[in-house]
Amino acid sequence: MNLDKPPVFGDITAASERLAGKAVQTPLLESPALNARAGGRILIKPENLQRMGAFKFRGAYNAISRLDPEKWPGGVVTCSSGNHAGGVAEAARLCSLTATIVMPRDAPAIKISRTHAAGAEIVTYDRIKGNREQIAADISNERGACFIPPYDHPHIIAGQGTVGLELMRQAEALGARPDCLLTPCGGGGLSAGLALAVKHFHPGIEVIAVEPEGFDDHARSLLSGRREKNDALAGSICDALLAPMPGELTFQINSRLLSGALSVSDDEVREAIRYAFNELKLVLEPGGAVALAALLSGRMDAKNRTIAVVLSGGNIDGDQFADILAGCHGIWGENSYLSSQCPSIRSDFRYWARSGPNKSAWRLPVRDPTQTLGQCMSTWFEVASYLRQRSMRPVFIVASRFLKSKHNLDQSLCPMSYFDWPA
Repeated sequence: MNLDKPPVFGDITAASERLAGKAVQTPLLESPALNARAGGRILIKPENLQRMGAFKFRGAYNAISRLDPEKWPGGVVTCSSGNHAGGVAEAARLCSLTATIVMPRDAPAIKISRTHAAGAEIVTYDRIKGNREQIAADISNERGACFIPPYDHPHIIAGQGTVGLELMRQAEALGARPDCLLTPCGGGGLSAGLALAVKHFHPGIEVIAVEPEGFDDHARSLLSGRREKNDALAGSICDALLAPMPGELTFQINSRLLSGALSVSDDEVREAIRYAFNELKLVLEPGGAVALAALLSGRMDAKNRTIAVVLSGGNIDGDQFADILAGCHGIWGENSYLSSQCPSIRSDFRYWARSGPNKSAWRLPVRDPTQTLGQCMSTWFEVASYLRQRSMRPVFIVASRFLKSKHNLDQSLCPMSYFDWPA
């Protein structure tokens, strides 16, 4: 394969053979309840059940298993917000190679822990200020490590394409012929691989990319005909899909084969996560739920159609998952302003702020409860400023023992409610 050119369908079948016995062949599911709600036939491909909890293992193993260890004494290195990191770490472990992963400091804890458990060395960086590609390049040069891109590589794209290969074969076994496929989209590796695979079987199938609101680079790129950048690098709960712009190789494929792109809000993603858990009994991370969110929100009309939906991952922190199920909006989550600017807010002590006309609850961790109120004030005021900038009025619930502090509170800025904290 020419590494400077996009893969073709034959590369996907070769990847499928290479992945046999390594990757999980995830099932193709159908839910009568979901069919009834959507008004059509919905086929679910749950890649959250894949090795390491996401589809990314497929592309990582397809690329890493081809390497000559003698040529790369430093093993492999990559940069990722989490799922590609885990896939590379696990693939490297299976191939007896060392792995170094450049991850943002605000990556979900579950993704960091899984990556570390697979034996990888983790190097963190600031998502807003740092240049992850440069950090990875420096490590590659210093250690003689092979850089494994998150999406813009023919072996990666071909590996992800095996999701579509399996899906179409499984659909045929069910007597189904999808006329549309919805896929999460960040850098475009999964959507490109899927499009190559499914259009080989059914040239007329629509392949629709789904992105988070505010990170619709593919939608804009498809309209303009050139790769467009996102204005922000953070600001959505969908941490897995916050690539700065479409990949060069991936866009060569997606610009030809995608039928369009949709955007979904964080609230629609939260609702999809709740639905997947309550009705489908599946655990999804935000980025893995966007395609389902497009369906459930009505952004994709499924009436009298057969639609395949890819659920790309399920690596979500337990606290965030619990908050979403309870209907809370945890702005402490990955990629939030608070995570990047107030790293001290991650701990066991919680306070709540109620804000907005619908009185939605926001759950945020702050400093250790053994600290004095004065030690916590800077964090609280920063949170209050964050909420006020969004026309929200925060109400902090604080352990009553903090009242012993003699600090004067600006109640107009930071109104407080109190409760007794157990000794």
